[in-house]
Amino acid sequence: MMPDPVPASRRNYPEQKMQIGVIHHFRAVEKVKRNLTFYAVHNGGLVESKSAAALRKALGVRPGVHDVVFMLEGGVTVMIELKDEETGAITDNQREFHATAQRLGHRSYVVSAPLATAAIQQIYQILKACGWDSAGAPLPPLETKPAMVPTP
Repeated sequence: MMPDPVPASRRNYPEQKMQIGVIHHFRAVEKVKRNLTFYAVHNGGLVESKSAAALRKALGVRPGVHDVVFMLEGGVTVMIELKDEETGAITDNQREFHATAQRLGHRSYVVSAPLATAAIQQIYQILKACGWDSAGAPLPPLETKPAMVPTP
């Protein structure tokens, strides 16, 4: 694998910013809507030592796993891969894992957007299409400021 030509201190991390915004928003949703929960999968992105990578592999961390998994009433699981609209591309590992998830009957989606707000709107559409009932308590407003990514 070729090293990244842009030093870590100068990268923009658009997909991480998007995921932070999505997670922040759905944490607020989860407080008012008790009919969904979610979790995120930390599956790499930052360079780590060979021993840390070996440990993650031994622990079952797999390439290609979705970024966020939503669980809805009735046993419905919705897996979301977040991609930056301009720079994000699905990897072969992601394509293979997503196809396996779909073959096994799970709901697998790729959300490609320029900002977290657009990603959140797409996720709302996906969740509703999968049977999520958003009626009842009002949903939190979308934040328009970009998420901040901690510097490694």
